[in-house]
Amino acid sequence: MTPCASASALPEEQALIGPNAITQLRSALIDRLGSDAARRIFEKADAAAAFDTPPTEMIDERLARQVFDALFQTLPPDQARDLARTAGIRTADYIIANRIPKLALRVLRWAPPSVAGPMLIRAIAKHAWTFVGSGRFEALPSRRSAPARVTIEGNPLSMPSAVWHRAVFERLFQVLVCRGATVKATQTQLRDGRVGPTITAPRTSDRLDLHYGRRGASRRCPRLNGAATPLLCIHCVATHTPA
Repeated sequence: MTPCASASALPEEQALIGPNAITQLRSALIDRLGSDAARRIFEKADAAAAFDTPPTEMIDERLARQVFDALFQTLPPDQARDLARTAGIRTADYIIANRIPKLALRVLRWAPPSVAGPMLIRAIAKHAWTFVGSGRFEALPSRRSAPARVTIEGNPLSMPSAVWHRAVFERLFQVLVCRGATVKATQTQLRDGRVGPTITAPRTSDRLDLHYGRRGASRRCPRLNGAATPLLCIHCVATHTPA
């Protein structure tokens, strides 16, 4: 397989990422822990100003990494992962509601998974600079039985199980491509000694395998509001009825 797109790394001191990385975590923390406890986590990350006035422009990737650092240092691992996942889901929901043109949304939702999936991957690759920062992004389309694959080498927001990025991608594909889409993460530790978002752990290369469908017989798909399609989502098979 050949890459459909890639994004080159930037020096860490120049790297920016989208503000949703921390603003959606902020809202999740407030909802779950309350404003005071949420602010203490941001204070620990030297990010109190970003808590009091949530950023609306691109932010220094190091600020986002510090906030997730503080999250995993302050809370039990399971709770920290759950909050990071919630923040990822909310980030995807924000992207769907505010960053994808309406026409593109209609095309993605009505196209069969084998068409919508590659379209969404190309769109993600085009905007990888907004979430990769100083890392390097590469996307491989699915072929035959192999899943689509996204790799973020030197992920500036690497964390256990790549939970934030995995949640973002899984939500995007479940809403726009296939409601049964899943994302599996594999992490490889880098050897350059750079620090990842758990301070004591080296930064990782995160590989995300995207499973979202296969070719099949004609069925009526609930995702398409009953419209007949010759391309069948493997995860929705049990709920299909013959056309």
